[in-house]
Amino acid sequence: MTVLYLVQFVLPLAIVAVTAFQTSAGPGVITSDLTLGNFHKVLTDSFYLEMLGRSFVLALGTAVLTVLLGYPIAWALARSRSWLRTLILVVVMTPLMTSSVVRSFGWMVLFDPESPILKLFGPLADERTGLMYTMPGLLIAMAHVLLPFMVLTLYGIIDRLDPTLEHASLNMGAGRVETFLRVTFPLTLGGVFAGMLLVFATAISTFVTPKLIGGTQYRVLATEIYEQSVQLLNWPLASAMALLLLLIAVLTNLVYVSLTRRIPGGG
Repeated sequence: MTVLYLVQFVLPLAIVAVTAFQTSAGPGVITSDLTLGNFHKVLTDSFYLEMLGRSFVLALGTAVLTVLLGYPIAWALARSRSWLRTLILVVVMTPLMTSSVVRSFGWMVLFDPESPILKLFGPLADERTGLMYTMPGLLIAMAHVLLPFMVLTLYGIIDRLDPTLEHASLNMGAGRVETFLRVTFPLTLGGVFAGMLLVFATAISTFVTPKLIGGTQYRVLATEIYEQSVQLLNWPLASAMALLLLLIAVLTNLVYVSLTRRIPGGG
């Protein structure tokens, strides 16, 4: 098992790390000269800094949106009777059985300027492109793709919550809204942060949906890594950007650990 872990994870990561400090002498050509130029380019060039900031905003926005949409679904899933719980679970799990490419193409049809559904989004839509190549469109599509992960994470936490705590709050005179805000939600914050961490880490490294929905107008770091490594064959620059994404994921995980130690039941 250790050998398999080393071969499938540690070795590829080590190769990426070494490549990030090498120099590109042309498409597909790497020299042995070590340099920090690749990192310097990503962290100082406004073109890459804008993509880095857009990637972070998109991932964070997707995490927040999936919490807002997923919490009521997860609560209904945990509190429903057996047949309704099964129905909700099927509805939540069904999108996972479809490729993200197919789902993104579906949103491309719905986001078309001629689509009647665009009337529901009002000022969020662009007159020429609809919701295609816009940040709201990207957030909606990304939230749809990653919503099941948030729902399943929250469901596991809410389902384990002792319902007698809510009943006690109601018996003491608190209303349902106050009970939710002062009892239910604080006790499930660990699940909220865990779901946000999972969605954030996945969203910031996803390139299929941003590539199809965002196009060239809303490029993110993950799509740029794909283009640099597959199309332009600038592997050192792509490796440097990949390591920066990994660093963001690690720092996000450290923030999560710090937050969960400060909330009830967080560990």
